[in-house]
Amino acid sequence: MNGRMDCTRGFVYYETSRGCPYRCSFCMSALDDNVRSFSMARIESDLLWLLENETAKIKLVDRTFNYDPKRALRLFKFILKHNRCSHIHFEIGAHLLNNETLNFLKQVPEDMFQFEIGVQSVLPETLKRIQRNAPLEQLEKNVRFLLKHTKIHLHLDLIAGLPGETFTQMLNGIDHVMDLDPQHLQIETVKLLPGAPLRLQAQELGLQFDPNPPYRTVSTPDMDFNALERVRGISRLLDITWNSNRGKRFIAQLKQHYGSMAHGLAALEQFWHNEGLLRFPLSQKEIYEQLARFIQVAIPESLQEAATETLCRDFALSERIILSKAPSFFNVDLCEAEQLWVKQKVNKLRESLKGQGVKLQFFAAWFHCGENNGEIEQRRIHLFFYLTGTGKKMRIVEQIINTAEIINISDAYDQDVLKADQ
Repeated sequence: MNGRMDCTRGFVYYETSRGCPYRCSFCMSALDDNVRSFSMARIESDLLWLLENETAKIKLVDRTFNYDPKRALRLFKFILKHNRCSHIHFEIGAHLLNNETLNFLKQVPEDMFQFEIGVQSVLPETLKRIQRNAPLEQLEKNVRFLLKHTKIHLHLDLIAGLPGETFTQMLNGIDHVMDLDPQHLQIETVKLLPGAPLRLQAQELGLQFDPNPPYRTVSTPDMDFNALERVRGISRLLDITWNSNRGKRFIAQLKQHYGSMAHGLAALEQFWHNEGLLRFPLSQKEIYEQLARFIQVAIPESLQEAATETLCRDFALSERIILSKAPSFFNVDLCEAEQLWVKQKVNKLRESLKGQGVKLQFFAAWFHCGENNGEIEQRRIHLFFYLTGTGKKMRIVEQIINTAEIINISDAYDQDVLKADQ
């Protein structure tokens, strides 16, 4: 590999095996008779070279990396032993993870492993029609284990336009998967690749597709073009919100307003479409501003304040907000006692950070609504500290206190913010 691989770009695709033991009809690997793998000696030699060269990200593109659980566990252990700073992406079958592997994965440090897991559909009949033999119950059980007991980033996949699945059933599938609370949900329209079994069945199944790459399905007997375009819009919204760790509390709260997160996303997609917002990229601030507009036109008035304040917290916990440039949906007018409390807390933290090479910036706003149910509470001040340093990712710390405590007690909240953050 030395001399033939450029690691300077920080991203490398690497394949240890070719083929797949499964026969999913949308996949070209369904045509393979068996799985072929490099020898373990070759794989470990290649991986060691990549790891010792501190390749920032290694994406293993095996169709099902853990098709052989024993082989996969050996490689997981090898990577954990030799890895210094690389982030490794695997495409796995979650239903194949055995107890030994699951328990080992508890050791993996944060931001080292990412698993991409194809759920594809939650409809048993659709899974049967595409010959996908991956027991959904076992897959979900193992996903829940990974989310609860490990620090592995989980990227789950759904596919729209599969035979027998309607738009409503697709929304139910989104809810089903999002109830697992993955860090990332990707939704793609099925592509009818030349030679793949599903393409050969297209006419029989009534699947219409674009004959040009990437051969995306444009309509089915169960989902017309507009329905598939709506799913694509929902996918785009997930990418700019949930999958980007942006507005996650607000997106989760859509379930409260619409009875279903997916139906809330569908309403948000309709708003985004009507406003022409899917046609061009938006900055992070613009995304939050449009979400605030959506609240005003699509959320019941009695729930608007709670939804807006959830959105405010999401925004303030995702990037540094400058008071003079704060969006209008923030409440930033603090009384004299509140301003004094903020000043005291900032000065105290700044004093504790002296000599540590940490830059401190802050933002404060007031809120009314309870975090869980939107009930009106006492006015509360949220103070956000933005801590930065050379070569370090910005750290955001939040302190909350009721205004009554600020007014009646000179220093009611005397807990060191850094200890609280730890």
